[in-house]
Amino acid sequence: MGSVGLGLACVALVACGTEPASDDGQATEHAYPDVIALFDRGIAPTCSLNNGVCHNSNNYPDLHTVAAVVATLGEPCNVELEDPTSVHDACEPAADHLVIASASLDARIVSARLLASELAKEAKDLTQITLTLDPAPTALAPGPTDTIVTRGDTSFAVGEYGAKVMAVQGADVTLDLRSAYGEWTAKRFFDVRVYPPGPLQLHVGDPNGNGVQGARANGMPLLTAGDPEHSFLLKRLIDPAFGELMPRQCRTWNDEGNLALACWIAGLAPDASNAYDPIDYARCAQVVAGLGKCE
Repeated sequence: MGSVGLGLACVALVACGTEPASDDGQATEHAYPDVIALFDRGIAPTCSLNNGVCHNSNNYPDLHTVAAVVATLGEPCNVELEDPTSVHDACEPAADHLVIASASLDARIVSARLLASELAKEAKDLTQITLTLDPAPTALAPGPTDTIVTRGDTSFAVGEYGAKVMAVQGADVTLDLRSAYGEWTAKRFFDVRVYPPGPLQLHVGDPNGNGVQGARANGMPLLTAGDPEHSFLLKRLIDPAFGELMPRQCRTWNDEGNLALACWIAGLAPDASNAYDPIDYARCAQVVAGLGKCE
């Protein structure tokens, strides 16, 4: 299991409560009044069984302190995976855009591929890249060189004069990387064999290749303030559609643990300024009883 699996296994055990439930199966009081209790009574003791490896700062996500748990707010999921086909749709990044002003083109880059004959080459020897765009270009012909890639408000010039459009076939646009002035930068940017991509490399919208642009369909970070249903860590606890249910071993994790995590997320302010406040169970409408593997 990769580092995210290890991390999630421990997150899934964060609420290993020390207070027993009553005889009728209902907790007489909440075992985890706040995130500090959640960490001190659940995360730290659970991971001490494995020398804390699943919360070590060299693993992702870093959960080795309560502050690190809070810091997962808004952070992307699955970013440590080296096999793009293993990335869950919910963790796929927003696609970079190919922009060509002379052709009035601004389209998402869904996927990218190199020629089979170039897969063994070094990055500096790459000659072309084929991008699949959404929407497919309708008025683009070979020839333009004013090609740039944008990511939000950031623009990446793929060569000072741009990589030339070599061919257009349906949604596929092939760029000639040899034509770009400053081509070494362009070639490194488009070396899609590197995964996960760095900040100066291309980000495609469907890295797992299943035809779904996850960020557009149902993207979510590790934790979303005020929204447990769009928090990947919680989903790994209660919904098998997001991967193997965690934890691997239930130990003392149960519905109370799921509820504590869900209600803490539900009450979080966007800036996490209230992260250490008591968990507001009274106003929490989350229903997690019976979900997951440790109910």
